[in-house]
Amino acid sequence: MAKAYDNKEREKIRVNFAKHRDKGHSVVAASKLAGISPSTYYAWNKGDGWSKASGWSKGDGWSK
Repeated sequence: MAKAYDNKEREKIRVNFAKHRDKGHSVVAASKLAGISPSTYYAWNKGDGWSKASGWSKGDGWSK
């Protein structure tokens, strides 16, 4: 069963992921470095609240 993350944990992971993406890492590498699987990245980036203005925005490296 997949691990459930609360919003605080997701935000920490999102920031860590964005940091690695900004350094030029691929989605797969940045996901692993942030402590999530690439499938979690895609699930979190698919149409939920995290893809809106305060979440996984294109400006912070998440959707590169």
